[in-house]
Amino acid sequence: MTKTLSILGMLGCTLLPLVAGCSSTSSSPNTGSPFPDAATDIGEIAPITFPRDESPHSDQIEWWYYTGKLETAGGDVYGFEQVTFQAMVGGAPIYMGHAAVTDLANKTYTLDTKMSTIDQRGASSGFDLDVDGWKMSGHAGNDVLEAAVSGYGFDLALAAKKPVVLQYGRGWMNIGSTLPFYYYSHTQMEATGTLDIAGSPTDVTGTAWMDHQWGTMGEYDGWDWFSLRLDDSTEVMLFTVRQKPQNFSGGTFVDAPGNAQSLTGADFTVMAIDQWTSPHTTSTYPQNWQITIPSIGLDATVTALLADQEFYKTAGSMPTYWEGLCSISGTKQGNAVGGYAYVELTGY
Repeated sequence: MTKTLSILGMLGCTLLPLVAGCSSTSSSPNTGSPFPDAATDIGEIAPITFPRDESPHSDQIEWWYYTGKLETAGGDVYGFEQVTFQAMVGGAPIYMGHAAVTDLANKTYTLDTKMSTIDQRGASSGFDLDVDGWKMSGHAGNDVLEAAVSGYGFDLALAAKKPVVLQYGRGWMNIGSTLPFYYYSHTQMEATGTLDIAGSPTDVTGTAWMDHQWGTMGEYDGWDWFSLRLDDSTEVMLFTVRQKPQNFSGGTFVDAPGNAQSLTGADFTVMAIDQWTSPHTTSTYPQNWQITIPSIGLDATVTALLADQEFYKTAGSMPTYWEGLCSISGTKQGNAVGGYAYVELTGY
């Protein structure tokens, strides 16, 4: 993947992700800080303001990103991803939609992508996006998703169960640029709706995670990102951005009531246990990770529930990436803990 950020090249990524250890034998090089040191930097950058900043901006790159786990009444489990990217090209926005469904019973990962050039900026609150029939709308943590890929379609209502989280403690950081890159999340959303399987609509329930990011990014090599949804009603976001002269890492812990605590790279370690080579692109990705966060007493293994969850169907110069549903098992404060995760790997 090129280190120079192109508008279309950037469109293939998801959020701001994480985990460093990209080989099966080395741990994450969690060095450096994602936060500027100078207080004047903070004063010069506008804070995130709601409801204004839910809506599309006119920055270099922006995305609204959802991942989650759905379950039928019969106990069948599915993962889903839906994202809308907006990029400014020649002063006008273009849009790309990504959607995917992971079917654990059939061990399949089905994906597709769409594009649109219809300008969808202008809302004063919330967002109402349509990329060639794939729809995404929301305001104040009440969102609706609608998308379809070959053999699967979903129509979901999402409701945030915790306050919005300003990632990095204040909602922005620098990624290879002096300009800010903004990031907020709804880390626990209740999902209800239908999953159409081979033409047969089935009621589903589940949970989802939503990220909204926008701003300016400079040069980087890639990133690893984890969203951990633990079964004690807490969540963790971790990331490592790989760029020269050194990588930098960070994250956020969200407790059960919804209070957010920022994490620096020194607060956690991530080690990849395995790797997987894609039959679609021949890219080799790290796979299955040991994660420790001493400050919250977490020692857990994150395991991919299906190795082949690579989003390889992209357009133009967009990079491919791995975005997969994973399980969590381990201990937290000495007690058994489980849950599920979504992991994103770019730049491989």
